[in-house]
Parts: sequence; C-alpha cells; structure tokens
Amino acid sequence: MRRRVLALLPFFLTACPKKPAESNDAGAARAVEAALRRTDPAPCADVAACEGACEAGQARACAEAARLLFEDATKPRDLPHITQQYTRGCQLNDGVACERAAGTTRVDEDRPALQAKAATLLPGQCERGDWEACELLHAAAQKAPSTDGGAADDTFGKRALTLLRGLCAEGSGPACHRLGSALLTGRLGQKEAVEGARLMDRACAVEIAGACAELGMAYNFGKGLTQDIAKAKQYMRRAGALTRQGAPAEDAGTP
Repeated sequence: MRRRVLALLPFFLTACPKKPAESNDAGAARAVEAALRRTDPAPCADVAACEGACEAGQARACAEAARLLFEDATKPRDLPHITQQYTRGCQLNDGVACERAAGTTRVDEDRPALQAKAATLLPGQCERGDWEACELLHAAAQKAPSTDGGAADDTFGKRALTLLRGLCAEGSGPACHRLGSALLTGRLGQKEAVEGARLMDRACAVEIAGACAELGMAYNFGKGLTQDIAKAKQYMRRAGALTRQGAPAEDAGTP
C-alpha cells in the first residue's frame, strides 16, 4: 500500500479536486517519499559518507546511502545501485535493509531470501529499539490473515509509536514527522488526527520539508483533516521553498 501511495505523490501535488493547492514542485513529492524511508538518527550525512561507512561494515549506513540515492531528485533513480546498497546492509544483518532490498530488487528470485532474512532479523531489532523495524513488522502483521478471525496483532505498531514518541520528545524533527504522520493516518493502529497535524506542523517549523509537504496534501484533499486550501497552499509552498534551498527532507540532527 505504501509503495502505491508513493507512486501517486506527484499526482497528489498537481491533481485538482475542489480547487486544490497548486504546486509544480516535484521536489516536494520526493521529500515525502524520502521521509518514509528515513532512519533516525542518520548514521551519515551524504551519499559518499554513507557508502564509505557501508563498505566499512556499518549496516544501517548502507540503508541510508540507498535512501539518499532514492530521494535525489537531481538524477534518474538507479534502482540496481540502490538495491545493491540495501543488499549490502542486509548482508551485514540489518533486517530493515533486507526488507527494503526485497522491495527494490528487479530479480524476483532474490526476493524470497531477502524477505526471509528480514523476518528473522526484524523482531530483535524492534525489541532493541529500532522503530523502523517495528513499523515494518506492524505492516506485515496487518497483511497476515488472522488465525482466529479477530483483529490483527498491533503489538509492533504500539512499540513503534512508543519509540517515536520518545525520540520526538527528545527533539527529533524526523521522529515528530513520522509520529505525526502515523497518528494522522492511523498507519500504526492509533489515529489522532489533530495531534498528528500538530506534530507535523512542529516538524515543518524546524524545516523538515517532507512534513510540510505531507501536511499540505492532507489539508489539500481533506485526508484526516478538514479541507483547507489556504493552509494547503501555505504548507506546500513551504515544502517547495525548503526543497529549493536544499533543506533536508528530514532533519539529520538529534535522535
């Protein structure tokens, strides 16, 4: 579902129900895409540093290198190279990298092994405090059929929310964005639209372009919030301005 939403983001920024806010800035869409692949805290600052750290054996730096390559709006996406970075992280036993590699690989024969390794590694990472691992496990649990016909297990979603709340309280802009997005959409099993919007506004205020863009789209289309075209324009213009200024899609600052 997430990948389908990501594929439609450029359309969301330019489609026109009920006179939506205007935007021709594809960078704003990329900012949201990047945000959904964000590791917090960032293990490195740029592609060169991340690839160097990846080669030196830092698993999450491999995933960060792939994320930075994926979000770079100035170049065509090189999916084989992105997959190579994720796969290197997987070889270094990062379950998040394994899951991402399974999503980007064009070699169907590689996918089952990557997914199997991710399933083995992610629970331990979640337990050790990796919110992204918890989020991936929650998504998998929601897709899995219930054995007793009841609601899907939301244990991992609750864990992810707890970890994100802690990081956001410590001042992490990316964590506030991810927490706000999850609460606005109910993606992690708990929906609090007003609080979600407040947290994304907070992240936007500290120049997280992805938070501005996502909140602008929510107001633009009335997704979880009352449609407000004036606010949509405000946030989407802010996202575009930050993207043009080279502000990070997500802050690489404090965890």
